[in-house]
Amino acid sequence: MHPNSPRTPAIPARRAHRPTAGGLVIPYAAFTHNGHATFGALDAERARTARLRAIGL
Repeated sequence: MHPNSPRTPAIPARRAHRPTAGGLVIPYAAFTHNGHATFGALDAERARTARLRAIGL
């Protein structure tokens, strides 16, 4: 789907500071290679850090 398509969901204000790719917000724990996000693949260390923060550790 093209980023300017009317069917592309708007990015929530609380996520406006996050990087985007193709009109989608790149999740914190997404694996990136050479600055490009790989949707569906997780960076294990970032995923672990996010989970520990979520549970307050």
